[in-house]
Amino acid sequence: MNETKQSLYGRTAWFYEYAAHIFSGGQIRASKAWQLQWLELGQRILYVGAGNGEDVIMAAKKGLDVTVVELSPEMVKGLGQKLTKLKLNNRVTLICADAYDHQTEEYYDAIAANYFLNVFSEDTMQAMLAHLVTLLKPSGSLFIADFAPPVINPVSRFFQKLYYFSAVTAFHLIAKNPFHPLYDYSIYLEKLGLRLSADQSFSLFGFGPKWYRSMKICK
Repeated sequence: MNETKQSLYGRTAWFYEYAAHIFSGGQIRASKAWQLQWLELGQRILYVGAGNGEDVIMAAKKGLDVTVVELSPEMVKGLGQKLTKLKLNNRVTLICADAYDHQTEEYYDAIAANYFLNVFSEDTMQAMLAHLVTLLKPSGSLFIADFAPPVINPVSRFFQKLYYFSAVTAFHLIAKNPFHPLYDYSIYLEKLGLRLSADQSFSLFGFGPKWYRSMKICK
């Protein structure tokens, strides 16, 4: 997938996780951690575009069988070092590759695409989403944590989009990501045979507007 192969996220490996934590007031991490309640020991979970892998580490600590597909060699190297330091490397398989090319002989119980689909244009995002569904077991779950879709109130929506596009602009300049509007992933589910099973909104800095969202999606 060309947009994925053109990713320059490796440039952000040394600061990405810290910047995300500060930018969201810890809510990006919280939106990922929310997903753990649905995951059980013995399940196989795939994390795509996991970057520095804070959600991967949380899942590994819970004892899950984790596979990571990440395009950036720098991100993969950094995550591998963290897993080794924490003695979790035996629980995680790291694959440096394009998630769109990933195939598996044994389907996954769950797939997490956290803050990953928003790096693509709409057409490419839909193609990636459809591909991930093909890797899931019939009873599997897809998890997406990301920016929340636009709110109704016009004043709040203006500031929400301003906040969102500040991040999009930064990563367009750094990693050449395409500009696109805020996605509401729920509107793409029905044609893929999916349904929203549970979701949770997260307030900016823990007390502000609810501009982050985590979703559990089922086949």
